Amino acid sequence: MSIHRQNGSTLIVVMFILIIITIIGALAAKSGMLGLKMATNSQAVHILNQNTDAAFIPIEDSNKISSYLIGTGIFGFPKMEANRNRELVFCYKGSEANFYSLRRASLIYIDEVGNLKKDSLGVDGYCKAESGFFSSGRSATLTQISVRVGTPTNTPVVPFSGVAEGTDTEGGKVDEAAYMVVAVTSVMPVLSDADRDEITDCMQNLSYVSPGSSQITISECLEGLGVPYKTQISEYNLNQIVKKSTTTSDDASASI
Repeated sequence: MSIHRQNGSTLIVVMFILIIITIIGALAAKSGMLGLKMATNSQAVHILNQNTDAAFIPIEDSNKISSYLIGTGIFGFPKMEANRNRELVFCYKGSEANFYSLRRASLIYIDEVGNLKKDSLGVDGYCKAESGFFSSGRSATLTQISVRVGTPTNTPVVPFSGVAEGTDTEGGKVDEAAYMVVAVTSVMPVLSDADRDEITDCMQNLSYVSPGSSQITISECLEGLGVPYKTQISEYNLNQIVKKSTTTSDDASASI
């Protein structure tokens, strides 16, 4: 009788040990998955930062500024009177030798009745979540650039900061000063379960909308889908020269 009792006690102890080992194993696996997600998130943010920063390098290339200022240029076209309050959009593709071309750009804006118009120059300027539109050879990141005329957000605004020195607005024979706002949005579809067509649709939105508008921005659309993205914005004072006039602001989300 004593031997049977001892066997029963041994079975209970073994089962108890197995339960403890199972719990420890589950906790270790959970900890490992959490560490993997954190490492993946850190790497995703690093890649998004690299892609957004890389897009600003050719924009600020002093050797190309003169070509950017002409009527078909990245700054000259949005500055034209007919294109005010509209965004010039193009996809930063790693496979293309030319950084920018008007024939591969799109123009997007909200019309008088609040409708979104995005095909006045065609739709070739928007990034698509498919091969040929990625900014790197690994086909991991889409990078889209939006350029518009805006108002300076740095406060307080220095009086006459947009006017070239030694001139006045009436007698000076200089181009009209303007503030150009450049928004670069990088997206990583590979780290999201969102449908590729939905991501492509998100890229066909404005980078900025006025408060109270019924339209949403690219960032808001991507955040709604849970897609890792980063939007970086820089402002440039455009008169006789192009000068970066404000610090860069970041808006990032990486939902892994």
